[in-house]
Amino acid sequence: MSVLIIAGLDSSTGAGLARDLAVMADHGIAARVAATAVTAQDAAGSCPPDPALPSPPAPD
Repeated sequence: MSVLIIAGLDSSTGAGLARDLAVMADHGIAARVAATAVTAQDAAGSCPPDPALPSPPAPD
């Protein structure tokens, strides 16, 4: 069995994609990921999230 996790990246690893991956690993489930946003935070608060946009195509 494998799953697709669609979530944001949380720099504290207490939530979001990193935590979801850890839970799947604990249960022996393979996972692929799609990051939707990146956050920056600490105990004092957080910055607004940046959307995870696809990279533009490389010039020929």
